[in-house]
Amino acid sequence: MAQITIENVGKVTLFTINRPARKNAICKDTALELQQGFAEFDASEQRVAVITGAGNDAFSSGADVTNLPELWRCIPGSGITTEKPIIAATAGWVVGGSLVLTMMCDLLVAAENTKFSYPEARLGFTGGMIAGLAARIPHKVAMDIMLLGRTVDAKRGYEIGLAERTRCGRQAGRGCNEAG
Repeated sequence: MAQITIENVGKVTLFTINRPARKNAICKDTALELQQGFAEFDASEQRVAVITGAGNDAFSSGADVTNLPELWRCIPGSGITTEKPIIAATAGWVVGGSLVLTMMCDLLVAAENTKFSYPEARLGFTGGMIAGLAARIPHKVAMDIMLLGRTVDAKRGYEIGLAERTRCGRQAGRGCNEAG
């Protein structure tokens, strides 16, 4: 599988979107490989999946507009079906369809440099599975992200309930070097 890497660490399976030159954009092959990899994970003895992106610049820049995927294929609860927990571990940009992917995971751990963005409304369209964001975070905050395209950093993501913790193991908003 060229677009993603899959590594088993004990009972945890780590899925890494591995297209750093394209800011881990999800192309047709990436979506298919994630769907296939998660089907194999679901049938295995592994207990937990973590999905992340290669590098520190972007978890994923969303759908690759030069090779559009059927994005639903790599979305937990849609193309990915499993009873096992899925954790999103983000760093850098989480854009468009990748925001949908992460919001549908059971947990989201955001590095302090994470920035969530849904720019589709600025491009003149929005809809589909992103509407589920309003059921996961406060309604008016979800509308701000979906309709106005405002960017949300890791700290704000924690405050609104999108992210559970920062990657350093602290609650978002507390630096990795701070006590607590």
